[in-house]
This record gives sequence, C-alpha cells and structure tokens, in this order.
Amino acid sequence: MKKVVENLCKWLVIAALIVLVYYWKRDIIDEALFKIGKMPIWVTMISVLLALGYFAFEGEVISRMTILEKKKMPWYKGFQCALFCAFYRLITLGSGAGLAEVYFYSKNDVHYSKALGMTLVQYTFHKIGLLVLGLISFLYLLMIHQEGIVKYSVYM
Repeated sequence: MKKVVENLCKWLVIAALIVLVYYWKRDIIDEALFKIGKMPIWVTMISVLLALGYFAFEGEVISRMTILEKKKMPWYKGFQCALFCAFYRLITLGSGAGLAEVYFYSKNDVHYSKALGMTLVQYTFHKIGLLVLGLISFLYLLMIHQEGIVKYSVYM
C-alpha cells in the first residue's frame, strides 16, 4: 500500500510540474503545438523514432560506462536513466539533469564519486551530440530554405 501511495504522489508531482511549465511557458508551447499540428504525420513519427533512437543509444552508453561496477546496469536501465534525466532536464531547464543522473546511478549501486565522474562524461557527450545534431539540422533547414531558419543564418 505504501508503494502505491508513493507512486501516486510521484505521478501527481509530475502532473503538477507539467501544468506549471505549461502555464509558465504557455505562449511558446501553444505555438509549438500549432506548428506540430501542421506537420505531416510521417514527419512527426520519424521525429519520435529518431528521439527514441537517441535515448536508446544514450542508454547503451550509460550501460557501457557501468561495466566496471559491481553490478553492471543492463541496457534498459540505461534507457530508463536517459529518459529520467531528459525529464529533469526539461522541468529544470537543464540544471537538474546532472543531479538526477547521479541519483539514478546511486539507486542502481554505483558509488557517488564514480556516478559523478560518469555523469560528467555523459554530460560532455550529450553536449557534443547536441552540437552535431543541431548543426546538421540547421544546415539542412538552411539548404531547403525553411522560412523560420533563414533569419538565424546571420548568427552562424
């Protein structure tokens, strides 16, 4: 019974955070949802599959980083960790992802000092991956003359 109440409280906190973020950034979220609604469904599905592919790859990286631990994290735990950190990255605007990752590692029998080191390595790879994917996406959108991206070309 205690576990059920604990899970219910967690989901209520998540729902409250989602509602809070929506009301805080309503104009941006509404504009994004409007533009997403205008996209063809196949583009949305490809985007979702690519995002899941990224988290699957990040889960594999996390799993491999725990190879020297007493109990190596299986791939699905690394995938869970990647999604867990992405959620905290979203609700804290990036600042809580590292703490969430250290917490997740510690809950899976990784000592705090090693968890912090692995988190820093993961953070570095995450930022490099975002840089590469962002640059590729920007150049692609620039080549197809996407109207929303052309005005930002001056900053590149």
